Amino acid sequence: MRGLHLLIQNELMKIYSKKRTWFFLVSLIIFVSIAVFINYKAEPNGNWKEKAASEIQMLKKDLKNAPEDSQDVLKKDIEQLQYSLDNDINPYKKNSWTFLSLTSGIMSIITLYSIIIASGIMSSEYTDGTIKPLLTRPYSRMQILFSKYLSLIIISLTMILELSSLLNSNEENKHSSIHFKVL
Repeated sequence: MRGLHLLIQNELMKIYSKKRTWFFLVSLIIFVSIAVFINYKAEPNGNWKEKAASEIQMLKKDLKNAPEDSQDVLKKDIEQLQYSLDNDINPYKKNSWTFLSLTSGIMSIITLYSIIIASGIMSSEYTDGTIKPLLTRPYSRMQILFSKYLSLIIISLTMILELSSLLNSNEENKHSSIHFKVL
């Protein structure tokens, strides 16, 4: 596997030299910025204790008429809300975890972008006519394909890190932590 880093460096230079890659990165920043704006500019929850108490009452009514297989889920929801009320924990508070669950569709966009970039990696070799000189180098076909694969992983991780840095740069996120509902 000697020289693999040179192959990876070559692939990354080819990928980042394309306008398509920069379009994907900029559009990802725009999508995440819009999601941050929409999520954190929504109205605050007001009196969360009243909301939780009314939701408990509604769940208890639903529990009486619910089929047996969904009763466990309703009981767990009631327990979680009651625990939140008893311990003065706002279950509706927005934090990193709720934002990430709301914007999970952005991961689908990253996956789509990665697929488009992956398809372009090999097709551009044939289109640009660089596959023949690449195959005449002292690298095996497996090394060449593996370098393309690792380059795609690096690009995908770059987009994921971009997403996570934008999530953590939000002013409200700086003071909140990820809270898990645990009973």
